[in-house]
Order: sequence, then structure tokens, then C-alpha cells
Amino acid sequence: MTDQSLDNADSARPNPGAMQLDLWLRRAEELRNSDAHQALALGEQAREEATRLGDVSRLARSLLNCGRTRWTLGDYGTARHNLHEALAITEEHPDAETQIRCLMNLGLVDMDQGHYVPASAHFLRALRLSRQAALPIREAGCLNNLGGVHEYLGDYSQATEYYLQALQVFEQHDDPLDRIIVRVNLGTTCQQLRRTSQALEYYRQAWQLALASNNKRYQGMAALYQGECYRELQQPEQALDSLEQALQLLRDTGYRKGEAQALSALGDWYLSQEASRAAFSHYTHALELAGTLEDQQLTVSVLIRSASALLHAGEADSALHALRRALSLAEKLSLTAESSEAHERLSRYWELREDYFQALAHYKAFHACQQQLFNDAQDKRTQTLLIQHEVEQIRQSAEEQRSLAEQLQEAHQELNRAFEHNQQLLEQASFHAHHDVLTGLPNRLHFDQLLQQAIAQAARQNEMFAVMLLDLDGFKGVNDSLGHQAGDELIAQVAQRFRSCLQRDDVVARFGGDEFTAIVHCLSSPHDAQRIAERLLAVLQAPFFIHGEHVLVGVSIGVSLFPRDGQDITTLTARADSAMYQIKRSHKGAVQIYSADQVIPESCTPRTP
Repeated sequence: MTDQSLDNADSARPNPGAMQLDLWLRRAEELRNSDAHQALALGEQAREEATRLGDVSRLARSLLNCGRTRWTLGDYGTARHNLHEALAITEEHPDAETQIRCLMNLGLVDMDQGHYVPASAHFLRALRLSRQAALPIREAGCLNNLGGVHEYLGDYSQATEYYLQALQVFEQHDDPLDRIIVRVNLGTTCQQLRRTSQALEYYRQAWQLALASNNKRYQGMAALYQGECYRELQQPEQALDSLEQALQLLRDTGYRKGEAQALSALGDWYLSQEASRAAFSHYTHALELAGTLEDQQLTVSVLIRSASALLHAGEADSALHALRRALSLAEKLSLTAESSEAHERLSRYWELREDYFQALAHYKAFHACQQQLFNDAQDKRTQTLLIQHEVEQIRQSAEEQRSLAEQLQEAHQELNRAFEHNQQLLEQASFHAHHDVLTGLPNRLHFDQLLQQAIAQAARQNEMFAVMLLDLDGFKGVNDSLGHQAGDELIAQVAQRFRSCLQRDDVVARFGGDEFTAIVHCLSSPHDAQRIAERLLAVLQAPFFIHGEHVLVGVSIGVSLFPRDGQDITTLTARADSAMYQIKRSHKGAVQIYSADQVIPESCTPRTP
């Protein structure tokens, strides 16, 4: 039965049931964020009536509505069941709009429970359908949700790019909810990047939009996030006001997961004010809600926090019980970060009680978790690349389909395509003139230009930045034993790891051979430069897989600081080179920050490109 035949059947039916169904569904959607329980009752009423009438189109929409509302209420299992039922109907009786919405909501349910692989699969499928059906709003929604996946994977740059692409589309349409959600997502990404003031501004914008549209659920969530920002900014009174407002709003709307999060955040606030009893009371209520929701990850998080409140109140035995329970549940769920935190706190607990055997055991387990987190970070970067590849394939597929529809106009567009091709060639030529072919990083010429810009900007804004010269240790042995192709592959992988360690505004460049250089902006002290350089050292500790072989290389890093060590390109690069030369002579695989008593040897004078 086609869409057209379904529409004809509905219009021919004199029974007013279809009109009543549409009214119930519209009202249920309006109430979903302000009175979720009433919305669910209307959705179920619509589902029963659609079943009685045999109206499969509206039955799918009713199931979709019920699934969305149950997700809002934290009933994930039933929500997923409703959404799969609706999806099956739309696949049998094609309805692109409803099918896309089912897929997107299934992805959101998976994301809420931390199932990011199936979530991304649902979003990618929805993205493909959105582009095939030329539905820009749905495409923007998919991009927004993919941004959430990349945010979890730690690829904040790509997440922000997806969010901003989505926001650009949403701003051109009337639905305030989309504009609210994407601003909340941009705020959480800024928080991850420690840009708290910028995050707070996004949350304020989201709160204003939610207030204007009477969306209490997102008004509550925006208030919750504002409270967390105020706490990070050391503004306790504003934090408490926002968190209490968030708790009341989320409680009124019946959004239980949000209520549990607000209770936990209030517990954190009271603990920061050394009010351990009040903190524990809020944590206890949050735990009760998390248990009702069967949200085990939230349970682990709150247990760890409640242990801090118990220790502060002098209830060591209860704190130990909470930590052991949190650790047991975290290990059962394979929550490595939470297991790591629990082991660390248990290690400190036993150390304070001079039980060094238990303290050491938990300390070793903590370090094992940290190594696993490092390995997981590598896996996440791989997942990011795979998802990007899939997105690019979807984009190319959509372009090919559009191209088939545009073949009749091909003759008229030939001159334009030729012009665009020439422009691309010019842009590629410009890119290759300023970038290293092997890694895609800036070359020496472009690095000097970027360094000159950094000097001018830092001088205007009275800021410190670092110039780092990075020389690989052990590269020649790999190149000699495995060949030049393996050496090239190793250089490319090293470049990716270096790039992943730095902020988006920072620069990594390749001078040639096994030499790299970096510009690291906005430093507060030389210690910041030392810390970031050590991060660059650490990222090479994991072996590389090259042509079937595991290989290890290290790096020696020389650092100079603007304006302390120089205020021009020649001096800064020479002094970074000098520091690197010193570390190469003494012992490889370390960091050396330039000091005035170093002598710049003749071999370390700036090299020409």
C-alpha cells in the first residue's frame, strides 16, 4: 500500500476518527516536555484508536509519539520497543518522514544509555534517507545527533562543526526546540574544552528560547547546565539558584533522569560548601531515581560522589561500602573511567588507614584502568575516522543521485563546471605550496607565516605561546629496516597523533624528514608548555602498526617561549632548536625548555627551507 493510497483511504473515510487522531497526536507532542504523563496517555489513546480503525499511517505516528514520550520519562526498554514497531510499519508502508524520525529517536535512546555504536548506525541511516528525500530539517537533526556521537568520542572539533552546520539550518525555521537542543549541545562541547564562559552563554540562550516556547523540560536542563557552569566559575550563589530552579522544573515535567542529574549536581554543590549531610541527602534521592530508571551508569557516578560526602561526615565504613558497590557495578558494566576513579579513591582510603597492601592493590588497578583508557582513546579516534568515512560515502551517494536528476541541464552547466574545476586546481596548487604532501600539515614556508601571525597576535594581546621543535628518535632504524614506504606511513601516523594532542587553534607542521614543529597558543606559564610537551611525548608511547609490524619511536622536544626567549621567527626557532639539540646530546626522549645559559651551537642556527 503506497503513501498515496493511504492518503486516499483516509480522505474517503467519513468517520471523523482520523481528525480526532491527528488532534490527539498534536496535543501529545505539545505536552511531551511540559506534562509527559498526560502526553503518554493521549499517545496511547491515539494508538488504540488507530489500531481499531486499521489506520497504519497514524498507528506508526502514534507508536513514534509513545516511544518519544517514554524516552522522555526514562522508560528506555518500552520506548525502544514502540520505536521499532513504528519503524517496521514505515518500512512496510514507506513514509520517509516518519521512518527518519523513528531512526533518530532510536539513536537518541541508544545514546542516553551509552550505546554509541548502534546510535551512530541509526543516525547515519537517517542521514542517508534525509538526503535522498531532500529533507533539510531532518538532515540537520541527524548532523546534530552525529555531533553528539563525536563529542562522546572526544572529537570536539568535528562535534562543533556538526552542531554549527545543524544550527545554521535550524535558525532558518520556526521550531524552537531544534534551536534549543543544538545550543545545549554546543554548550556541553565548550565545557569539555574548558571554555566555561562560552558554554554558559549558549546555555543562557537555550534557557531563553525554552522559556519563550514554554518548554519546561529544556528550560530545566538549561538551568542545570548553567548551575554547573556557575560552580566551575566559583559563583556559588548563582549556581545554587540555577540548580534549585532546574530541580523544580524537571520534577514538574516528570523527566526523571534530569531530576536525578539535578539532585546529583546539588549534592556536588553542598559538598563543595562542606555541607556533607545535605550533600548525602541529595545523593540518596538521586540514587533512588537512578535505581527506578535502571540507569546503572548514573548509579555508579552518584555512589562515587556520595562516598566523598560520607567521608567528609566521618562515616568511613559507609563510604567504603559505597565505593565497593560502585566499583563492583562499574566493573560489571565495563565502565573503565568509573572503575579507575573508584580504585583511586579506594587506594587513598586504605593509605589513610595505613593498610598499604590494599592501597597498593587498588593503585595498581587504577593504573591498569588508566592504560585501558588510553587504549580506548585510540579506539575512539579510529571510530571517529570510520564514521567520517561513512558520512562522506553518504554525502557522495546523495550527490550522485542528484547528478542523475540534473543530467538534462548538463550542457548548460558545462562552462560553470569547467570554471569550478580550474578554481579547485588553483586551490589545490595553493594548498600543496603551503602543506606537506605526506601528512597534510603546514610546511616550513607556511609555518613561518603562521609563526609571524602568532607573534603579532600575542604581542597585541600580551600573551605567551610556545614554539616546539620535535625530532623523532629511532625513525632511521625503522626506515632502514622496513623501507621508505613504511617510513612514510610512520610519519603520517605520528602526525595524526601529534595533531590529536593539541587544540584546534594550535599548529603542528612538518619541516621534512623526521622533524616536526608546533606552535602552542595561550599559555599561562612555562609549566603549561612543559605539560603539553610531555603530552606529545606520551602519545608516542603506544606502538605503531606499520606493514604488519609493531614499531616504537620516541621524540625529543625543544621549547622556546614568546616573548621570554625571543620576539621574532629567527630567535624563537633557533632557541627551540638549541634546546632540542641539548636534549639530544644528553638523553633522548625528553623535553628541554630553552634557558638563557644554553649556548646555541653553529649547527643549530636556523635552517633554510
